[in-house]
Amino acid sequence: MNRNRPGKRRVPGLAIVFAVLLSGCATGMVRGGGPVITGPGRPLPAVGTMTRANRADFMTMVAGARGHPIVVNVWASWCPPCRAEAPLLARAARTYAGRVAFLGVVSRDDPAAAVKFVNRYGIDYPNILDSGDVIAPFLAVRGLPTTFIFGSDGRLRASVSGGISEQRLAAQIDDALGDA
Repeated sequence: MNRNRPGKRRVPGLAIVFAVLLSGCATGMVRGGGPVITGPGRPLPAVGTMTRANRADFMTMVAGARGHPIVVNVWASWCPPCRAEAPLLARAARTYAGRVAFLGVVSRDDPAAAVKFVNRYGIDYPNILDSGDVIAPFLAVRGLPTTFIFGSDGRLRASVSGGISEQRLAAQIDDALGDA
């Protein structure tokens, strides 16, 4: 049997490996896909409160930030990568204050442990409890932590699962600010 039939193009093995590696590097990057937050907005909850929120509450909070990009971080206090990235998210929220909104979404966690976590890491942006575990599935969270960057128009610009570096977060925020 002739494997090199006329009319059939063979893709070299190296090209396949390169394509797989390239697609892996793009994992978590969203352009023109993902949820778009629309509808009426309401202000983010006060810093220091830990209110329960459902999907509709979450959507109105994100819509309320329209006009500014918003960084949404889904986390839990028991998650080691969440603990590692918490200080850099707190710094970024202070750095971009007034230009970018930040919202934490506590997923599958004890409320008291979540409050201790926020206090321990000096997180001074609003956080909500994912009531009934409905926000994380809506956002298609596959693991904690996951960070989402929504543009000023409510469109999802990027998502990063499994922890984010300070450089990557800054680059994605700057990209969202450039789209504003």
